[in-house]
Amino acid sequence: MSKESEVIPLRPAPHERPQAADWLAKLDRGELTADEREEFARWLREDPKNKDAIRDAASLWYGMNEPLRQFGVVFGGAQRQTVPLAMLPLIFARIFARFRGALAVGGLAAVIGLAAVVLVFRQPQPIEGYFATKIGETRIVALGDGTQIHLNTNTIVEQSYSSEERSIRLIAGEAIFDVVHEAKRPFVVYAADGMIRAVGTRFAVRVVEDKVSVTVTEGRVALLQRSGTNDQARDQGGPAPVAVSPVIVGDGEAGEIDRVDGSVKQRVSERDVAERLSWAEGRLIFYDKPLQTVVDEVSRYTTVRITVADEALKNEKITGILIIGDVNLMLEGIEGALGVKADWSSPDAVRLTSG
Repeated sequence: MSKESEVIPLRPAPHERPQAADWLAKLDRGELTADEREEFARWLREDPKNKDAIRDAASLWYGMNEPLRQFGVVFGGAQRQTVPLAMLPLIFARIFARFRGALAVGGLAAVIGLAAVVLVFRQPQPIEGYFATKIGETRIVALGDGTQIHLNTNTIVEQSYSSEERSIRLIAGEAIFDVVHEAKRPFVVYAADGMIRAVGTRFAVRVVEDKVSVTVTEGRVALLQRSGTNDQARDQGGPAPVAVSPVIVGDGEAGEIDRVDGSVKQRVSERDVAERLSWAEGRLIFYDKPLQTVVDEVSRYTTVRITVADEALKNEKITGILIIGDVNLMLEGIEGALGVKADWSSPDAVRLTSG
């Protein structure tokens, strides 16, 4: 169901369609501006094929890095080691590809300076990458510091590690973070208007429009609503929201960050936690939930449009376990639990009616 993944290196691939190549070039240039980050996120959401295009392009260039790994050199990593002279032509080729504008101005001196940076510099370098899952896909990402991120369906995450902060941006979807503690580098998740700061802990974050929900299963996190992120207020000429004191959410608690209401928390039962995080085990658990709520969750894992025939049926309660995967099997589980019937009007649309 899930699989291991590594950081996606961001290097341009000329053979890809123009949009993917353009974005790779911008990402390779350095950190995106705030407007560019929003535009990039929208582009990824517009079409599932966009995720594939940029992932495939980056994977091509990642494959070219493999020979360097044999000599202890990992571009974008935190460590640099001495490189045999035989490897210099390949390294210079990558330097010319990335810095050709600077080389045209600086000539040989620029080449020597850049080579010195690659071969000698040993300080931790920023690590950036994007991870994404398709609809119905989940994935476990292992980061260089030992932290693991479990991505749920249709999720986009951006990693930006520096020597001061381990920053993760949850652009869309849901993820579980199993964080390794580092005293000098806090781990911070940015999602919508919210900021979640953690130490060694395990917690889940889900973004739905302007709301961010957080469930903590181990340790503690601090929830904070970021100031200056209310686009509507800025468009209307009003003041940006002011950040208030953080809300501390601990083991067995859940929190929410809302654009209007700010940050709040509440105790949650073990059953609630099991429901919220059951997807990580490849299943969806429901305790006495309305059918419409169940359908809404199932719909996150398929491109099939599922509708419920009438209001009364939408409110029928269901308790059970659905295995994530084939939509037909998930619908069979609903049919068995409530005695409803799934009528397919097309391969991409189904309507649930009373049996």
